Amino acid sequence: MRKGEVKRLLQYKKRIMARIIDLSYELEDTKGPESVGIAGVSYAERVQSSAIGSNVEHQAITNMSKSYLIEEEKHELEMQIKKLDNGMAALTEREQQILTIKYIEGNKFSYTSKILLGNESSCKGVAKAAIDKLSEIME
Repeated sequence: MRKGEVKRLLQYKKRIMARIIDLSYELEDTKGPESVGIAGVSYAERVQSSAIGSNVEHQAITNMSKSYLIEEEKHELEMQIKKLDNGMAALTEREQQILTIKYIEGNKFSYTSKILLGNESSCKGVAKAAIDKLSEIME
């Protein structure tokens, strides 16, 4: 994975995780009877409608397609987070701290260096090396 992509993934990790949770809720919504498209249709309407192109069947197919797309997006995002977490686990504790404070929490290097009792240029160097490592690990 390219270094720029690694940085973006670190910066958006919290948003990606929130999106995964939202997708889980959307999937739950697609599982209920309302999502099949028959909840608001009376029994008589369901029985009379045997045509392949009925509204009920069309809605059911649409919802199944929507479920599949949601599951696909959720899986892709979960895999990105798992790869990132796996890569982060291979870094030193200091590298993890610097990347977390700088990129995941969205702070500046000046703040990061104050928190970790280091100098700013040292933090930048450690962050660059850590991103290089992550880039190699996540290929």
